[in-house]
Amino acid sequence: VDSCGPGVRFEDYPVGQPALLLDTSVDGTNAFTGSCGGRDAAEKVLRYVNPFNARVVFSVDHEETIANTLIYVRTDCVNQNSELGCETGAQARPNEPASNKGTLRVERLPPGEFFVVVDHAFGMGGPVKLTVDVERLPPGCSDGVDNDEDGRVDADDAGCEGPDDEDERDPDE
Repeated sequence: VDSCGPGVRFEDYPVGQPALLLDTSVDGTNAFTGSCGGRDAAEKVLRYVNPFNARVVFSVDHEETIANTLIYVRTDCVNQNSELGCETGAQARPNEPASNKGTLRVERLPPGEFFVVVDHAFGMGGPVKLTVDVERLPPGCSDGVDNDEDGRVDADDAGCEGPDDEDERDPDE
């Protein structure tokens, strides 16, 4: 499947596994750029299939990761405009020094397929530890939010078959 372009490889992230060790200098690509960098540098693309509404934190900010590693997440592998966020680790968190390894927090990631790109600001790449921390949120059809932005919420939405339905989108969407 050429979801990321002709001949561009991606790996599946094993959902439920908290961490994955990889090496961006082996069998990677340099086809993509995030809004925060990564032009013409080694990268790995991982497909993450999110099973339910969740708050998700993708991070490469670990001892095992080489310096200047950034991370971005897209709904469409090729389209930069589908980017949900890009993080270099340049901003310091409260009571912590700035890093040069990214941590990206997505407050509400709906069920579906996403592409996580582990990239570098420059260089040939190297070892990376990627972690995915998931906090399940209430199902889309019982969270009190108009998730599909059609003006109807939860039980009033034609896309909701019941309160445990994760996806509020109408069948024709």
